[in-house]
Amino acid sequence: MLGYRSSFSVELDPQLGLDREKAVDALLGEGFAWMRSQKRLKSVEDLEPLHEQRFPGGDRAIYTRSRTGAGVDYAKLIYFDAPRGDEQWVTSLLVGFDFTDDRAKPTVAIEIDSPPDPKNEGKPHWTARPKLVQRILEAYSCSEHGLVMGAKPTYLRGGEGVNALIEGMTDSRRRSLVIICAEDGTVDPTYWQKIMTELTAQTIGQASVYVLDKTSAEEFNASVSNGHQISPYSPRTFRPPIDPTDPQDGLRHRVLSAQRLIQSTAPYLSRMYGRLCREHANTQTIGKFLRRLDVVTARELDRATHPGSNAVELPANPVAPGTATILSQTSVIGEQAKVTSIEKRNHVRDELQGSVTETVKDEQLVNLLNENAELRSERDRLQAAAALLRDSLQRANSSIQRLEHTIEDNIVNYNEMVQEMESRHKEELESQQFEWLIKDEEARNSSDRVRTLTYQLDEARRLLAENGLDVSGSWGAPERRYVQELEQWEEIQVFGKEKFPNLIFMCDWKKMMYIAERDKSGTWLSQTWQSLAMLDDYCEFRRTEKGKKFFGGLREYLKDGYGEAWAISADRYRANESDIVKGSKKYAPERTFSVPKEVDPSGKATMYSHIVIQTKGTVSPRIYFRDCVQQLGKIVIGYIGRHPRNTMTN
Repeated sequence: MLGYRSSFSVELDPQLGLDREKAVDALLGEGFAWMRSQKRLKSVEDLEPLHEQRFPGGDRAIYTRSRTGAGVDYAKLIYFDAPRGDEQWVTSLLVGFDFTDDRAKPTVAIEIDSPPDPKNEGKPHWTARPKLVQRILEAYSCSEHGLVMGAKPTYLRGGEGVNALIEGMTDSRRRSLVIICAEDGTVDPTYWQKIMTELTAQTIGQASVYVLDKTSAEEFNASVSNGHQISPYSPRTFRPPIDPTDPQDGLRHRVLSAQRLIQSTAPYLSRMYGRLCREHANTQTIGKFLRRLDVVTARELDRATHPGSNAVELPANPVAPGTATILSQTSVIGEQAKVTSIEKRNHVRDELQGSVTETVKDEQLVNLLNENAELRSERDRLQAAAALLRDSLQRANSSIQRLEHTIEDNIVNYNEMVQEMESRHKEELESQQFEWLIKDEEARNSSDRVRTLTYQLDEARRLLAENGLDVSGSWGAPERRYVQELEQWEEIQVFGKEKFPNLIFMCDWKKMMYIAERDKSGTWLSQTWQSLAMLDDYCEFRRTEKGKKFFGGLREYLKDGYGEAWAISADRYRANESDIVKGSKKYAPERTFSVPKEVDPSGKATMYSHIVIQTKGTVSPRIYFRDCVQQLGKIVIGYIGRHPRNTMTN
């Protein structure tokens, strides 16, 4: 069973022997050095490629080292610990480097197969931090899609490196966990460094660990949503990838409180973090580049350990072709027998020719010469037949190799298809789970508000009764101005101005119809209607006497309950985008939409305020708008459609 998996990149460094030509050999050498130091093996030098070596204690090892025709340098080492009863531990080291890519870095994948845990059915034995992984991480600069992968925590001081940290955390290719802890100066940094090193000792190779000082923590918190912020001395584990603009995304990322940290022992917490990393990393796949090399090396090592091959072995010494003749239908075995007979006859002929004297009759000499000519002709014919057979065997072997490569590619493509389907279904499930969390929160908030209002109403009636006033009558519910009457998305375009007089629709309706085609259940339509109703009512509210005295924004309007029953959850409102998005030449232009000339003479304006229709998923519909209440008394709707691209876009 898979007990441990890690993959990362290694920075080229000629001073450490990691140049373009020697990188793979150097990293493979770390595997050999690990065998000498950790496994106490002195005969590692005796290892030869594709030859399984057995050691005195029962351990075994085999490796391959080669380069593809496309210029990819690779190596794989597999080490088998001596079996202990039914238990078998296997360590594999895979290294690859693409010479054709000037920006490429050597990549490493390390896996440990461990026996099943008898005390925990369906789970592998606990695998402690591998010494091989620790050895590589301590010797070289390693990373995983821009995030430091080190043997100890990485410290950020004075705000330096925070933007790169957030950018790496948002990378959709990232597979490893990120553990971040903040400092505020109240604890001695040296003491806290010791604590964090102990806590994360079992996470190496599977998590990037960062410790941020007060300045760096403040900058981090200012760049992410309130759902992603970190607190002093409370390590937080971020799963890949994060959406720094979505507070609801913060629900996925666990926090270890300072109180629990104090109440628990260091070994317990270290083991807890290790198990968390194992469970996460073992469900992730290595990158496509390494997956292909894994298939190639598996085929090579399988051939080495199982000598039977599909290819036909060619003769060691090629025969020079003679005079070309048509190959007869005689079997190859028969032809070989003839060659043996001819050789014997040539030997006899040579002996006879050596003993010829002047007394031999001319007739005998003529007969021998004729026979010699016939034998030479036969030899030439058989040599030509052998040449044709050799050519046929070469073509057959080429066909076999092409077929093997085709099978190899099919295996890789099939595995990638399966993984893509699994990933897509997992994403859809997570999307639904997030929606349920938000709707559950909205339901709880509504329930709390109903209970509060009911209590206030009962108290008001009690006070009226105590003062002798008539309370027999009841107050009816306020008129619902925004009852959803529309059943089709198209009706928003046709009747939107009539239903929502305080909204100016400047959006591209084709963008809206994109999500309409994918809204099979009508859930997105209902949520869009509710959101538009809220924005329209907000404009009405700002015209009232109470609204004129209101100095907050839309978030305060929603949080404080001014929107009454048709208000949406405040968590669905996003006042801004991240600094990364706003500063990007790729993403920022996608937030520029049409506005009236009164708003901007150019007829265009950037909009960062938006409402989330669905929190997660490949579509994740959004409504982008511009608050022009102070200017026009209305709100401009610039966009209704799928989530514009950001750092999370694959």
